[in-house]
Amino acid sequence: MEILLRPWRRYADFEGRSRRTEFALFHLIYWIVLMLIYLAMGFAAIAAQGAWGSASTPIVGLLIFGVLAIFFIATVVPALALSVRRLHDQNKTGYALLLVFLPLANILLPLILLFGSGTVGPNSYGDDPRDAGTDWNADVADTFA
Repeated sequence: MEILLRPWRRYADFEGRSRRTEFALFHLIYWIVLMLIYLAMGFAAIAAQGAWGSASTPIVGLLIFGVLAIFFIATVVPALALSVRRLHDQNKTGYALLLVFLPLANILLPLILLFGSGTVGPNSYGDDPRDAGTDWNADVADTFA
């Protein structure tokens, strides 16, 4: 549970390093929640077409859209901070995240950078998060990394 909460505890911390496990689990949960919100929006749209004369259906759609907007606002800073820390784990600067703005390279290149293995031992951005000083079970965490 600690590894799931770590990106939220380090909400705007752009310093240090983060493991692949932390990055992957954060984005897995992010996409599951996002798909559930989109599914609710789809059901609201279907209900709006079936009961077009109903005054409450557009309000439900607007409420779900509001939840989506709040979700994006709440997760943009932790996602950026986690991505920068993930690049730091590979001894790369956080500015490498700007590659997402390059055409054609914006999908594959960031995935390679963010899911690649980190440097072993300390680097210029901090100590190795795989060291024994971490507060989760290293054997379980290594199965995901």
